[in-house]
Parts: sequence; structure tokens; C-alpha cells
Amino acid sequence: MRVADLSRQHGLTPREEEVLQLLVRGKSMAEMESELFVAQGTIKAHINHIYRKFDVHSRKDLLAVCTAD
Repeated sequence: MRVADLSRQHGLTPREEEVLQLLVRGKSMAEMESELFVAQGTIKAHINHIYRKFDVHSRKDLLAVCTAD
């Protein structure tokens, strides 16, 4: 399923959707900070919100949901 579709289904904000796209692409925390021009704490907050909205507890679990057909 596409990230945009999952984002709508789970009620992500536009910024959370951007972070999710980067997570799915395998970007590191430092790469996300650089690409989005935000601090590490901000990225961590977005990731925590995404995990909560998807009801997962790790990047591995999140990627499993995003890659499931």
C-alpha cells in the first residue's frame, strides 16, 4: 500500500507523512534531520506520533505494516 494512503488511513499530519516516507526509504535519524531541517528531538517526536497512530512499537513493526499487501 502506498504511504499516502496509509497516512490518510491513520490520520497522519503532512509532516508525519514526510517522516514516514523517509522511514520507509530506510533513512537514518541524521539523514532525516538534514533533509527536513529539524532537530533530532523533533524527528523523534514525529516518529513516536506515527508509532502511536499505527499502534506499533518499532521501526520493524511499522515497516511490516507499510509493506504488507
